[in-house]
Amino acid sequence: NKKPVPKTIYYYLLETADKDLTITAEPEVKEAKWMSQDKARQFIGYENAKEIFQAALKKLGLDK
Repeated sequence: NKKPVPKTIYYYLLETADKDLTITAEPEVKEAKWMSQDKARQFIGYENAKEIFQAALKKLGLDK
């Protein structure tokens, strides 16, 4: 069991018409991909991250 490491997480709300997803290789980034809202809700593991995602959808007027 590892001890939790304190860290700061930044969330960015972006919108694009570009379907191509290109990210810079960073050790902290394991994967990036586009997915539907429903798939994203299933994919997100932490409850607080799900709440942030829902708030972002609401801000964009995309919440169901």
